[in-house]
Amino acid sequence: MESSVQFRQWRTARIERFTEIQRSTREWINFAEIAKWCADESGGVVPNEEFRAAAYQKFQHDLLEGDFEEDGRSKVLYLHPYTSKARMTRGWLTHLTEVYDRTTINSEYLAHCWIPREFFGRWLAKHRMQASPPRFEPKWPTPPATTVTQASKVVAPPVGHGAGDAAPKGPFGPEPGKLRRYGPADRALFPELERIMAEKKMSRSAAALDLALADRIDGVGTPQSRAKRLAALHKRERGGAP
Repeated sequence: MESSVQFRQWRTARIERFTEIQRSTREWINFAEIAKWCADESGGVVPNEEFRAAAYQKFQHDLLEGDFEEDGRSKVLYLHPYTSKARMTRGWLTHLTEVYDRTTINSEYLAHCWIPREFFGRWLAKHRMQASPPRFEPKWPTPPATTVTQASKVVAPPVGHGAGDAAPKGPFGPEPGKLRRYGPADRALFPELERIMAEKKMSRSAAALDLALADRIDGVGTPQSRAKRLAALHKRERGGAP
């Protein structure tokens, strides 16, 4: 019980951080916000709930049609604190429609979906809606992670080492201290990493990259560098094939 509570707390914090970042970068767009925008744009004094419901219905239909897939793989993130699922797929949504009513599907599933910015543009064009609404525009031209990364290279002091005895880079190239810094968060991903390896028949490295591309791995480096860090820690502590 305690571990499940800790998992929800950890995942909630991750989702909140991701949401905060996307308010500025707008690389991913949450469909609950899209539906709210549709309701707000109805022209009335208060949001039009029929417009909101219609937006969800369009989204559900288009997702089932495969509009949000690339090379047969869903590009829709599903971020809910009570599950480790990371993608909304056609198969899963089809199953949900057989079990739950429309209100539940909208509030508990579609409202927690995020689509890439380019797919949002295609969705607007398909339904002949306003292109690039101002509220969904990025707040700055480059993601904040780039600025943080560059600043850290300049001002971060060495930890526990003098200038002449810096530790050599290991085979996977993480900076000294990075593994310890992100160790607890990486270990929390071990069950999900192992599930992806088993269900998708992926190697450890490929499964880790899958998590990195879904922004599930902590850190400010590239998805590839974060995936290598997670895979290296898992191999060292759990062993087994690559």
